[in-house]
Amino acid sequence: MRLDRDEHGNITTIGLSDQERSVGRENYDFYCFLIWPFIEASWLAAVSLIGLTPPEGKTDIWIESSKAQDTAQTLGKTLYHQGDLSYFEAVNKETLRNSYVRFEQEQMVHVVRSKDAKVPPRIQLDPTWRPPRDPTTGKVQASGKLWEFTEKIASSRREGKNRRDGATVSSRVLRLTDILGQKMFNEAEAGERSSGKGKAPTRLSKDEEETLSRAKREARRRRKLEARPNL
Repeated sequence: MRLDRDEHGNITTIGLSDQERSVGRENYDFYCFLIWPFIEASWLAAVSLIGLTPPEGKTDIWIESSKAQDTAQTLGKTLYHQGDLSYFEAVNKETLRNSYVRFEQEQMVHVVRSKDAKVPPRIQLDPTWRPPRDPTTGKVQASGKLWEFTEKIASSRREGKNRRDGATVSSRVLRLTDILGQKMFNEAEAGERSSGKGKAPTRLSKDEEETLSRAKREARRRRKLEARPNL
């Protein structure tokens, strides 16, 4: 690598060294191909969160975490065959699960775990991370914190065969994500009306709301402590 500095010693630009260019960027390409599948997986996980944007009138519905991750996999497989995802390794369920754990730690999503072991964990996208919907059509719009987050990840992705237009998240990707997301919400509502043990309630009980509130406060406190300088 080559670092260019100003008169104060601050780095202004970073580029490949002349020696690396002379050998055809062998080392640079090697490391890029190592890290690109993980970037793709992170991008896929972030895009799948758009599907957790609740439709109008369903903002209090919670989705089973496993179903959300299964839907993310379905999204990834479809995008791969469309050419919008460069690496099939990005669809790996364990990698997606790790991304969701990280999103939970960052308070992008909230996960509620019931005291009843038979009830699976449920997930919901934090209101501050929900993309807005068009008031007329109800479609998810390409704006907001989550959109900007996916754009930042996308800037480091490898270009796919169908991404020649340069759009990091095309309209078809957004549309597909929203369709799969609405299907999740519809199935969650339908499942709530059916009876059966181990069914995940789509809405929180009073106790669960209080537990979630405490967890949010604790997470905010922990983040403030982590932001403090170590003296």
